[in-house]
Amino acid sequence: MNKKIVHPEFAERMGQACEGNPNIPSKNYGRLLWFKEQLETRFGTVVTQETVRKWFAGEVYPRKQKLIQIAQIMQVDDAWLALGRANAVPEKERKVQNAAASGVVNLIAGLIQICGGTPSFPDKPGKVDLNAIIKGALYSFNITTGVEKDGEVRFAVPVDAREAVVLGVIYLGDLNFQVFELDWSTIESVGERKSGHWIVKLSDADWRRVTTFAERL
Repeated sequence: MNKKIVHPEFAERMGQACEGNPNIPSKNYGRLLWFKEQLETRFGTVVTQETVRKWFAGEVYPRKQKLIQIAQIMQVDDAWLALGRANAVPEKERKVQNAAASGVVNLIAGLIQICGGTPSFPDKPGKVDLNAIIKGALYSFNITTGVEKDGEVRFAVPVDAREAVVLGVIYLGDLNFQVFELDWSTIESVGERKSGHWIVKLSDADWRRVTTFAERL
């Protein structure tokens, strides 16, 4: 029995977004499994590979939160992915939106600015989420949000972000949060490599707590 394609335009945009992103595997070389694992490792969202296949085929449409997560993985505008049009926001603000993952990039940029540094967003989001000048030193940051799973806080760090300083952010609720520097020697020593990311736990090491951006890291 032929599968009914209910959302052909959405399926077409899913394909277009993949073709424009060199980090996404080719169609017949593990793309569906890669997306399934990306959703789980980055956001704690568990779906079946068959569900991912249905999204790409246009047979079903993802719910809003999952669609936003898919757009972040693809590094495209979620309004474009959903409706085929971009959000009606200024170019500068759209760059901020595209660079941010769950708001943590904007949070770190604001903290750096409050502490007297100069943050800037890259033209294209990728392995570097944020650049900043702090006390005359230039830094490139990859920023990852801690996700709780099985009682452990986990961070997903892109393997190809090796040249960036990795900051792990944990939101504790009530506007409380913690920021840790995840050093690469420890990441590669204790991390589990999975689908282009190193997965590390907060309990894996005595990660350095970042309490100010008023001084060099």
